[in-house]
Amino acid sequence: MSSDLLSPSWYRVAELRPRLRSHVRIHRHHYRGELWYVLEDRVSRHMHRFNPVAHFVIGLMDGRRRVQEIWDSACDRFGDDAPTQDETIRLLGQLHAAEALQSGVTPDVVELLRRKTRPATWLQNLRSPLAVRIPLFDPDRFLERWLPWYRPLFGLGGLVLWLAVVGWGAFACAAHWDVLTQDLSDRVLTPQNLLLMWLTFPLLKLLHEFGHACAVKAWGGEVHEMGVMFLVLMPIPYVDASAASAFRETRRRMMVGAAGMVVELFVATVALYLWLQAEPGLFRAVLYNVMLIAGISTVLFNANPLLRFDGYYILADLIQIQNLRQRGQQYFTYLVETKLFGLQQPEIQASRAERRWFVFFTVASFVYRTFIMLAIAVFIASEYMIVGVLLALWAIGTAFVYPALKGIGYVMFHSRLRRHRLRAIASTGLLLGALGTLLFVLPLPYWTRADGVIWVPQEAHVRAGADGFVRKVAARPGALVSRGSLLLVTDSPELLPRIRVLEAQLRLLETRAQSERLTDRVRWELTREEIAATREELAHVRRQHRELTVLSPTNGTFVLSLAQQDLLERFLRKGQEIGYVVPNGMVSARVLVSQDDIDLVRSGTDAVRVKLAGRMHETVQAQIVREVPAASDAVANLAMSSAGGGEAALDPQTTERPQTLDTWFEFELALPATRAYVLGSHVYARFEHAPEPLAWRLYRSVRRVFLRQFEI
Repeated sequence: MSSDLLSPSWYRVAELRPRLRSHVRIHRHHYRGELWYVLEDRVSRHMHRFNPVAHFVIGLMDGRRRVQEIWDSACDRFGDDAPTQDETIRLLGQLHAAEALQSGVTPDVVELLRRKTRPATWLQNLRSPLAVRIPLFDPDRFLERWLPWYRPLFGLGGLVLWLAVVGWGAFACAAHWDVLTQDLSDRVLTPQNLLLMWLTFPLLKLLHEFGHACAVKAWGGEVHEMGVMFLVLMPIPYVDASAASAFRETRRRMMVGAAGMVVELFVATVALYLWLQAEPGLFRAVLYNVMLIAGISTVLFNANPLLRFDGYYILADLIQIQNLRQRGQQYFTYLVETKLFGLQQPEIQASRAERRWFVFFTVASFVYRTFIMLAIAVFIASEYMIVGVLLALWAIGTAFVYPALKGIGYVMFHSRLRRHRLRAIASTGLLLGALGTLLFVLPLPYWTRADGVIWVPQEAHVRAGADGFVRKVAARPGALVSRGSLLLVTDSPELLPRIRVLEAQLRLLETRAQSERLTDRVRWELTREEIAATREELAHVRRQHRELTVLSPTNGTFVLSLAQQDLLERFLRKGQEIGYVVPNGMVSARVLVSQDDIDLVRSGTDAVRVKLAGRMHETVQAQIVREVPAASDAVANLAMSSAGGGEAALDPQTTERPQTLDTWFEFELALPATRAYVLGSHVYARFEHAPEPLAWRLYRSVRRVFLRQFEI
């Protein structure tokens, strides 16, 4: 035998005669096509999964056979696949820690099989500030009494009933969507409605948890714990439905996980029906909150597999990987200990697909949980500053500080690393040094992104100088024109007769003034004033007549806003836009920059690069021509707003003119006129800044949050 097969501690357990306790049950399951055995402890309600080799060893523990005899039988049965002595000791330790093993042991064996008990309840609550659990009572007798009433609902008849009711609710919700979402924020965030939501939420979640409990009981499981969990300071009922892990059929385990959401959607549909029938008042407000809570909590929390709620257990059963979160953490620990610290550990028994799931789920769930905790803390801090800040510090401590301190203690003092401590310390130091370098030293490319549209300079706009009809388009669209070139000829039938009338009036007044100069000085002064007014009016009309001829405002390419055939004989108002004369050397783009980025764009822009919609593979250099110095909620072109695909969200309550919800700063960029541009098309600008370490960007982001949320 090889030395790996034997253990120096084997003599301490070889003569034991272990036996499983009477309350332990074993179930056969199949996961990903492989046979596994699930050990159910009906007292502690814990589940443990073993492979066929471990099940063979456990099956021989009848209180008569010695551990040495059991191990010898396993070696004869499985040969090279038999468990080593260390693996057998670990199996005994796992069963001993689960209180599933009964055997007379000496104190030194107790130390060898030292149980790895779960953290105390108070320590779990301290490490999970957003989910503090308090068990209250055992609902099993209550569920047993009402079992004949709800068991038929977990069959084909119940499925048909649920589909009919919820299907009608989906159509009714779509038909009344505008009414349901009208003034949503004003209806939800009032103090009275927040109080109703706080009172309604636990009652709705109580039905949710009873859905889980009834599903477990309907298929033969037991439910012995129900209590309250303070989720973000709100009391929410919970139920221990872990007995479903013993169900052999995957479909039933998934149904137990989804039962709470099924109940909520059913209750929400009933609430919708009553809401449509009820008169405005308190009862109708409660029904509206029931629909709102069932929708938001189900989608964002219960159905989300990255949080350890219903969606997590459904995902674990769907991909047939039990204890996904725990095994993912164990796999990361295994990678660190073997690849980084150099420990010789047994290889994790998992397929390549399972390992990919371990990596993805562990990273994604950590990021999402941290984001949710901090987002909730910021939300609370916006109303209750001290409570929110304390909650944020608590969340940061449990997510980063506590694991970091625990890891440092493990590296420095754990006995497992006594032969590899120098490598562990060196590897950890190098890793922390690399992380510190990445955060505080290494400069990374930095830029600010902004959206906008192709624009032309203000002086390049061609507008009608006076009211009139278009008689002739003198310049061909697309042709190069020079400043002062004739573009359009318009005509106003009223102007020439008006000029002749005014000229005749002026001659008459001048003649009368000459005769009155010698006879009546007072009337002469009045006539002179009338002459001056007539001359001024005549000059204005002549100027209007001259402006009927539209000239090019600059050198460039003439572009019409309308087709030439559509423009002829069209009546134009004074100031109406006709087209553009795009300068030969420059094309402009207008982009919007948010208030969060304006200071950095103003003071730290080294270069500007622009990509054009439809030609994203090309990048052109641009220059900042000018900036509107004040922020505004008005947009010069709807294409720059969310209505046209931009980032600036429009305020839906404004009707007179489009306004954005936030204020934006506008920049005009000069683009090289070396290619054809489509006026009004989207552009994507990137204001490039000096490279900067990542830590300063995180600091700036946190500072923006405080400035925006707390106005400090």
